[in-house]
Amino acid sequence: MIFRGSRLSHLRQPCPVFCHRGPYSFYAERVPAPSSTFLGRCTSGLRDHGSYITPISRRNYADKPVSRPKAHTGRTAAAPSKKAATTTEVTVKTTSTRGKKSPTKSKRKPKSKTKAKTASRTRAKAKRKPRTRTRKILTEAQKEKLAAAKAKRKERLAAQKSKQKIAELKAAALEPPKPAPSSVYLLVHIETSREMGPGANVGERARRTSTRYHGLSPERREHYNRILIEKKAAAKAAYRQWIESHTPDQIRLANHARALLHRRGMRKYSKLDDERQVKKHLTGYIFFSTERHASGAYAGISLPERAKLLSQEWKALTAAEKKKFEDMESRDIQRHIQEMKTVYNVDVSPKPPKAVVAAAA
Repeated sequence: MIFRGSRLSHLRQPCPVFCHRGPYSFYAERVPAPSSTFLGRCTSGLRDHGSYITPISRRNYADKPVSRPKAHTGRTAAAPSKKAATTTEVTVKTTSTRGKKSPTKSKRKPKSKTKAKTASRTRAKAKRKPRTRTRKILTEAQKEKLAAAKAKRKERLAAQKSKQKIAELKAAALEPPKPAPSSVYLLVHIETSREMGPGANVGERARRTSTRYHGLSPERREHYNRILIEKKAAAKAAYRQWIESHTPDQIRLANHARALLHRRGMRKYSKLDDERQVKKHLTGYIFFSTERHASGAYAGISLPERAKLLSQEWKALTAAEKKKFEDMESRDIQRHIQEMKTVYNVDVSPKPPKAVVAAAA
């Protein structure tokens, strides 16, 4: 029996254990010897070094010590029995000291794997088939529950995408400075709200504002009008300065984002007014309707009736008469392409007039 890595400092009395210590580890070895023989050897073979018990030499596994062979007397020694041979072999194996090398026994050759085993394993591997998974048959209730969960997950993902898209559009829409009040009533309302404080009742604030506005004297009203004009001029200058602090392309992208937000019901995102923006090209029909409106022939006619008459007149024109307006459309398309390249640095492919496309079709 082998004990490794344990302290044996408490073994002060003789015991059937021999202790050995190497350079980095130590172990104890139990010897199957009679207690009387062992007790005689144990006290003379152990020496205490500090906290460990260090052996002087290794003991034999034989029951009796092997005596020295006697001197040769001329007689041939009898052949040793099998038991004696075994005892001698064990003695030679175990009586080696720490400094001497024990005689090596003949090494047995490792058993090589037989061809039969290899062939059987190869056949076993070849016989293995991939596992087939059987689909679980769902009931109608389980199918409905699974479909509802999928629909709910789909709605949640769509809501997350929409929320993320709105956040991106708001970031691209830009935030202009606040506009000036549009009327004297709003000026009076702002002053009343400041006097009453943020925690005032909304209804009481509206009643007090209305009473104060309707009770204004002409001098007081003229005072508010002058303040209103000054605020509008300052707000317009601040707005113009804010617009010019951005590039035309940034304003173009902001207007596109504002149009998308406006379609989603967010009415406060109106189009940004920038004179540097490139105007869209006009069609031949728009040039025709502009000319007809400028002639004064449709004065006093409602817009629906006016549009109906203009459409009839445009269809009644000949190809030679339409040529004038189609040329105007072509020139306006070229103007649009040139300005897109100059202002936004964007290449736009030229498109033929709609009348030419319709004639070709």
